[in-house]
Amino acid sequence: MIISAAPINENPHLKVVLTLHVLDSDPGGLLAVEVGSHGWASALHPEATVRRRLDQCVGVADPETMDRVSAALRAAQDL
Repeated sequence: MIISAAPINENPHLKVVLTLHVLDSDPGGLLAVEVGSHGWASALHPEATVRRRLDQCVGVADPETMDRVSAALRAAQDL
């Protein structure tokens, strides 16, 4: 799941975007967010992913889901 801000995602000169892993099952805890039928995004391990490794868009999260992901990321980083 791409979590970086739009200006980062839209800049072709930047080689990476920020992502979260999407897991098949709920890992438990407050830092996991259900992302529809795709599984669960875990805010425990945000990472930089090389843009060219991303092949295709499999969906777009709705605003409510992104709000929950944002809250989980803030909680994980004590922001």
